[in-house]
Amino acid sequence: VHSEDWASAHEYARQLRSVVEEYPDRVLIGEVVLPPAQAVTYHGAKLDEAHLPHNFALTELRTWSADEIRAMVEEYESLLPAGAWPNWLLGDHDFSRIASRLGPERMPVAHMLLLTLRGTPTWYYGDELGLPDASLSAERVTLIDPQAASAPERDRLRSRRPMQWSPGPHAGFTRAEPWLPIASEDPTLTVEHQRSDPESTLSLFRSLLDLRRRTPALSVGTYRTLPSPPEVFAYERRHPEGAVQIHLNFGYVP
Repeated sequence: VHSEDWASAHEYARQLRSVVEEYPDRVLIGEVVLPPAQAVTYHGAKLDEAHLPHNFALTELRTWSADEIRAMVEEYESLLPAGAWPNWLLGDHDFSRIASRLGPERMPVAHMLLLTLRGTPTWYYGDELGLPDASLSAERVTLIDPQAASAPERDRLRSRRPMQWSPGPHAGFTRAEPWLPIASEDPTLTVEHQRSDPESTLSLFRSLLDLRRRTPALSVGTYRTLPSPPEVFAYERRHPEGAVQIHLNFGYVP
């Protein structure tokens, strides 16, 4: 109550935006950790605050189900001020990683969802590899993060491990001992391994990014929900150059 969502925050956001507007091709992203109805107000009444107030809605779902995700997407779309551009994220440095939160088998549908919804996707580094959470000994946690040591539920170190570029010492991240150890010794959870595997999580992620860039309906098209059977979230992205339908089966686990 003393530090969050004060009216003065909007004044400061407008000041920041006025500076950003002095430069071409800049974007102002706000880490606005609020429910969607409050977060969207940081676009500004005249769209003169953050270009993208971060939308954390998908990180806080109770279940990973088609019905709940559909409802959240529709709610968020309805709350956006006229002319505002949406954004989506599934995780960041404060949350358990997607592969651990949802299960590695759900990474493909998570990729598909984030990279085909209307709006700017934000992807936390390493999630494109399917990196899992990692744990530290109690002694190391106490040394590095006293907050996590006193309140384990606030442990943020599990998702903040170094990027895993290649097999070998420290996963190619550094030649010296990193502040945090790598998350996994599995060589398949590295860029070097996954970039040459057409079936890898990284390859799917890159293919979706390429498709999004080449398809106006996916990059800047409109959104509308489509009728669908149980466990499926279906929607259409439409643009004058064509339309794309997306049907995501949340009931299928390979």
